[in-house]
Formats: sequence, structure tokens, C-alpha cells
Amino acid sequence: MKKKGSLLDLPYVLVILVVIGLVIMFSYFILKEFRDNTSDQLTSPHAQLALNEGLNTLKLFDFFFIMILVGATIGVVIGAFYINSHPAFFWIAVLVLVICGLLGAILSNVFDEVTSDDKLGNTTEEFKIIPYVEGKLPSYVIIIGFLLLVILYAKSGDLGV
Repeated sequence: MKKKGSLLDLPYVLVILVVIGLVIMFSYFILKEFRDNTSDQLTSPHAQLALNEGLNTLKLFDFFFIMILVGATIGVVIGAFYINSHPAFFWIAVLVLVICGLLGAILSNVFDEVTSDDKLGNTTEEFKIIPYVEGKLPSYVIIIGFLLLVILYAKSGDLGV
């Protein structure tokens, strides 16, 4: 069975980006709370160093998030090259793109609601890229989707066979 990409990969990219962003933010919050609440029990400097290095490593995932976004976009675009699409399905694809844009707006709002909770403290202030990308998620979805539409419907019929 041949696996090919399609415009329907776009919702998967959306969900993956939101889940990865939330996992990174929650992981940072949990490790920071653990470090702060056990600092008096963990007297070893090696334990404190390990916890601090863990927090620094999780902060690096803020930059890796851009790589995940670009990598997922490249993967979806490459998958779209392998599809021969009939032009009659263009308007259905536009409808799917609009639905994905709405889904992106909903997931962006969900991310904002979850991360703006007072229980998370200033975790969102430690990260700059993840909240920015998640806040602009509908725009990125529309751009990626438009790119997919161009790739799916602007090539000649003999490509991708």
C-alpha cells in the first residue's frame, strides 16, 4: 500500500503542533515546580545542577519548535507532490482549507486558554517562539494550505506518478 500525502494531512500537523507545544510547556512547569519544591530536600549540588540543566534543555525546545513546524511543512509539501488531483476537487479542497483554518483558530484559542491559566505561573514568559507560533496558528495553516493547493492543482497530470 502506497502512502501518499494530501490536504488532509494539514489537521494532523495542527494537532501535532498544539500537542507538542503544550507538552513542552507542561514539562517545563512540572520540572520547575519540582525543583522549587524540593530544593531544601535535595542538598546535593549535582541534583540541583541536573534540574537546572533540565530546565535549560526544555527552554531549547522553544527553538526546536520552529524546526518541527518547518519539518512538518516540508513533509506535507513533499507528500503533496505524489498526488495526482483532478481540478474538479479544487473547491472541495478550498472548503477543507477553510475548515482547517477554523480548526487552527480553535486550537490556538485552546492553547491560549490553557497557557494563560494562573496555575502555570510565568511559564509562558520563559518561552517566546511557541506562544507566538500558536497565537498565529490560523495564519500559518492558511499559508501552508494555500501552498498545498498550489502544489496539488498547479502541476501537470504526469508528475507524481
